[in-house]
Amino acid sequence: MPAPEHDQLPDIAVGHHPDFGITATSPRQLAANAWMLKGFDFHPVPGHSALYSLADQQNDGQGCTTRAVALLRKAGYQVDADIAFDPSLAS
Repeated sequence: MPAPEHDQLPDIAVGHHPDFGITATSPRQLAANAWMLKGFDFHPVPGHSALYSLADQQNDGQGCTTRAVALLRKAGYQVDADIAFDPSLAS
């Protein structure tokens, strides 16, 4: 049984990394999360376990990431996102 603090972790967290740009991480490090992130064009960052960077960020990276967050939440994932990528805050 997971420790209580494990239950408080999001399935996926999305934000902006100073070196890698738009990134996502899977704090619980579940294989299904990695599979989903790859489906949204996030690719593993070499040397950084559980960190994924969005490919082709210059081509509507913010919009693609916001849509990914919305779809992941709709699929039942608990997703923490920076304000810039949170579809519930979009106007």
